[in-house]
Amino acid sequence: MPKLHYIEKLSDNLSIGVQKGSGSTNDSPGVWTARFYWRGKEPAYKSTKVRYEEYGGLSKEKAVKIAYEWAGELGARASRGENFHEKHHVNTLGNSYLVEVEVWTKENELRKANGKSLRYEIQGGRTYWSKAIMYQTTMLWRDYIFPFMAARLKDSKKKEHPFPAIRSVTKRDWDQIDNYIQDEHSELGIEYRLKIITEVRRFLQYCFYKELIDDVPSIARPSRGGKRGARERRRREITPDDYTAIMKYQRAKYNNMETPLYRRQWSYLFHLWTLILANTGIRPPTSGTEHTMMKWEHVKLGKKPILKRPDPACNVFARGIFKPLDVI
Repeated sequence: MPKLHYIEKLSDNLSIGVQKGSGSTNDSPGVWTARFYWRGKEPAYKSTKVRYEEYGGLSKEKAVKIAYEWAGELGARASRGENFHEKHHVNTLGNSYLVEVEVWTKENELRKANGKSLRYEIQGGRTYWSKAIMYQTTMLWRDYIFPFMAARLKDSKKKEHPFPAIRSVTKRDWDQIDNYIQDEHSELGIEYRLKIITEVRRFLQYCFYKELIDDVPSIARPSRGGKRGARERRRREITPDDYTAIMKYQRAKYNNMETPLYRRQWSYLFHLWTLILANTGIRPPTSGTEHTMMKWEHVKLGKKPILKRPDPACNVFARGIFKPLDVI
């Protein structure tokens, strides 16, 4: 507990005084330090980093302003019954966030299995927590976000708490994440980098909801490069020769009698799936999008087999024709 000199009471819960270092001489002016206390709790101290000046009224005014801002944050937390001594370091908050994600996901999956509406929506998103999203979220944190915090936010000189508190992490700090990803994971494309940044934003939305931060900063995002960038990232078109080679390879797989029956059956199923993709224009995953969601009820067999499915342009059913020779 630091010893304060020239103590002045500012409010019922806040006072300010001058703290001198343990090895300081009597000539050392010291710095203004704030002390916050709440009934039944140990007081908290914070250095304003403003040097004490014997006749310096301006320095004291600056220190008092800093003290009031700090006490306002602690007072709000104390009134909610929270531990105002807890710093909420980013790494521990990240772990707490992932634990809650698991809880939300289990609750949603249970409600889904019982035919009930889902409860927990993704902060800042348009959908609900599910097993697939939870798995992807965990992987993003393990492979990229936690390593980013350790590389760019951690202060190794501080042995007790090397990671900063969430409130002290600035927009400029978060803006480093894309540069870090490009430096350490150059194999990742722009879409995956954007996905990582979106996940960080979800975490910050969570912190905002918990009232641990006052706003959610907009993190610098890489540009997709407009139409030119889209053309550069686009997969090359499959030529007729490519298609023929794919068909020959798949048919050889399910016609190979030396392969166990279950393997041949799976190969045949995969072959039929490829044909449906090629002849209907459907592209997985659909993520529940109705106009690309193909169901068995859409298949109409007869002399001329067709596939009926919603048309995204006019919102009515369109007909996709199967080529009979292709499905043999």
